[in-house]
Amino acid sequence: MTTDEFHDAVDRAARSASEGSAALRRLARVLRIRCAECGAAWIDPLERWRAYRTDDPAEVVLFCPGCAEHEFGSCED
Repeated sequence: MTTDEFHDAVDRAARSASEGSAALRRLARVLRIRCAECGAAWIDPLERWRAYRTDDPAEVVLFCPGCAEHEFGSCED
């Protein structure tokens, strides 16, 4: 999936907010979002994951809540 396709999919899901979390669940299945640390799949649209940009290579990596807190600490810090 290209970056443009990803952004289009996210935009479509956001516009479908009136459908509730069903649109986000479909998006998660299509994108196969996984935690960069443990490999867990994002399947619960209410679960808040964190994204971090890396420099080498320049990309965005996603972390499930448990791994994000373990690697980077609480987001309230």
